[in-house]
Amino acid sequence: MGRGRLTDEELMLRAAAGETTAFEALVLRWEGPLYNFVLRYAGDADLALEMRQETFLKAFAARRRWRPTARFSTWLYTIALNATRSELRKRGTRAKHSAADDAEDIIERVPDGRPGPSRQAERSELAGLVQKALGELPPEQREVVVLRHFAELSFPEIAVALGCPLSTAKSRMTYALARLGALLEPELRKGDDDEVR
Repeated sequence: MGRGRLTDEELMLRAAAGETTAFEALVLRWEGPLYNFVLRYAGDADLALEMRQETFLKAFAARRRWRPTARFSTWLYTIALNATRSELRKRGTRAKHSAADDAEDIIERVPDGRPGPSRQAERSELAGLVQKALGELPPEQREVVVLRHFAELSFPEIAVALGCPLSTAKSRMTYALARLGALLEPELRKGDDDEVR
């Protein structure tokens, strides 16, 4: 009896050894998460499709050099992030954030002491506010938020992906959450004032 599904790392080792079906399995496994990651970071569906393809091409080209020193997902997201950054620089544009679907996950982490919204209308309004606030963050802070909350990487993995010390990754998240709190507080307070009237 087989032991089940191969891990990403096992598939990548097979791909590095020349087994093309192993890489195809990785593409099928990661095409959705990779698209969503780039979409959340750049806020552009066409660019997300383009960068997903570019990421897989780069990963395939580097397959023989890949070593399982970190999780495959960390390596793949690093390629995607670097390719997207480069493309945005080339185009002279900034990443537009589109985090509406996951805003409630982030809003609960914003240090403002408020519980997450309970009604759908409130969630929709807060999602829009959070989306706008995320777009206001400096790129290095937005990257940490996206890698942590959308790609679900650990802080050590984020440090590897960004090529920075672990303490830097954590401090960027602290600054990002503080900045989100500062950006959102006036809007949240305004909503409270409207309820009192």
